[in-house]
Amino acid sequence: MGAREFTAAELAEAEALFDRVWAEHCSPTPQFTVTEWAEANRVLSAKDTAEPGPYRVRRTPYVREPQDCLGARSTVEEVVLMWGAQTSKTTVGTNWLGYTIDHNPGPVMVMWPTINVAKRNSRQRLTPMFDATPSLRKKISERKAKDEANTMLLKDFAGGVLAIVGANSGSDLSSMPMRDIFMDEVDRFPQDIPGEGNPSELAEARQTTYPRRKRLKTSTPTVKDYSEIEAAYEASDKCLYHVPCPHCGEMQALEWGADTPHGLKWDKDESGKVVRASVRYVCRHNGCEIREHHKTDMLARGRWVPQNPGAQDGKVRGFKLSSLYSPLGWLSWFDLAKQWAAAMVARVRGDLSKLRVFINTRLAETYEDDSGDKADQHALRRRANAWPNPFGHLHPRCFVATMGVDVQGDRLE
Repeated sequence: MGAREFTAAELAEAEALFDRVWAEHCSPTPQFTVTEWAEANRVLSAKDTAEPGPYRVRRTPYVREPQDCLGARSTVEEVVLMWGAQTSKTTVGTNWLGYTIDHNPGPVMVMWPTINVAKRNSRQRLTPMFDATPSLRKKISERKAKDEANTMLLKDFAGGVLAIVGANSGSDLSSMPMRDIFMDEVDRFPQDIPGEGNPSELAEARQTTYPRRKRLKTSTPTVKDYSEIEAAYEASDKCLYHVPCPHCGEMQALEWGADTPHGLKWDKDESGKVVRASVRYVCRHNGCEIREHHKTDMLARGRWVPQNPGAQDGKVRGFKLSSLYSPLGWLSWFDLAKQWAAAMVARVRGDLSKLRVFINTRLAETYEDDSGDKADQHALRRRANAWPNPFGHLHPRCFVATMGVDVQGDRLE
């Protein structure tokens, strides 16, 4: 039987098929930054944000540099975000995860403080992102019966795997090698897993064989000298976000300024309440009064300035950001002033809990109790006697053993 000639339509169809196969499987991968990928692909889900829809970096322009340090073209190995609440620090992490799955595949791990938190965030943060973003939805399909490749805590995708773990599980932190690790809320991690060590160090050990490894640590800080995120930030280049005064143009990092002439200021009415219209930021250079409606333009024109440039040969970048930078419509300066005033009232009554929460989650600072004599954090360790394998064994001279326990929702700490 002789060969027949193909019609023009058949040839065009074959050419189109070849082009599709080549583009999907053979052509070089275009080199995006994390921000470029997110703006081209990421769709924010209504289940995860109050502002659903296509991701736009102009809403939080300060995230561009830190999240682009996580891209394949960057030589940075570790990014540290010591940020306040309502500043989009977790979005940086999820953007990076989406970029990795879709554009730079490899083994990646997400760590949350406990396995219960990991399961909740997998369901409430990651699954909505996968479902809402078309490029991710086709790569991570919904779990089917007997499908072990895609569970709540383990998700396969072409060229890699996403493992979701709790920092309180030593076995999860010491198994398969991982190229990339996202550690969220590291100050809520246990400081030690009995018999195994610090969970962050256990996780980092899994990256040893990968020369192009990446690591993201994020958290609001906790107690001074015990904060893991503060220690990581102090070892970095320590960047602060400088924005221009809309009146004099001088660049400056926004500061709370409770005891300085500059910073956030306000007036109170006769009942002691904060007057909304009086809330303003006073420029540290020329005393200009800045109103919050200037913030959007200030953020767009801002830049990160390292206080410790070149730290660790540029491999570790640290970024500190308070809630003063929260975009318009999220957490206002008026809300911050009210929360501070309430914390001061509670402090007079002897309740320091509101002040501590404000300092940690709004100012992104560690809390240091100055109400009395400072304790020496190493004194107890110096007084301790060496005793091999203390767990489950009492010294023969012990008569009574006592223990103080911090009761958490899912454990005794």
